[in-house]
Amino acid sequence: MPELPEVETIRRDLDKEIVGRRIKAVEVKGKRSIRRHKSGPEFRGRLEGKRVSSIRRGGKYLLVGLDGDDVLVVHLGMSGQLLRARGPKDPLDRHTHVIITFTQGGQLRFVDPRTFGEMFVTSSPPRSPSSPTSASTPSRTS
Repeated sequence: MPELPEVETIRRDLDKEIVGRRIKAVEVKGKRSIRRHKSGPEFRGRLEGKRVSSIRRGGKYLLVGLDGDDVLVVHLGMSGQLLRARGPKDPLDRHTHVIITFTQGGQLRFVDPRTFGEMFVTSSPPRSPSSPTSASTPSRTS
């Protein structure tokens, strides 16, 4: 399972690579990765045409800010990865479940062999202590 430093490294890389890009198309190959959505078309509809405005981290969750108030929440689970590809001609990993293609070229691919990770779009991120947007960390007392 990716640890916090690894998730932060991914966040920093994505901040440089995809912020400001517009999502042209989304292909869903594994429904389990988007299990909080009713269907692939519903998930795609929440993303296509949106511009990536920010990348944040809430614990081990990546929070991809989109136009308006929508947020793409990504949890990598135990074996998930977000891989960048130049385009559709780049070889596709066997365990690729979601492919996001940008209008400016390039793709972001969610690869997860064990399918414990997930992606979902929410309008207003939940703010409970166990939610992916909770930025608080338990304080330690001596």
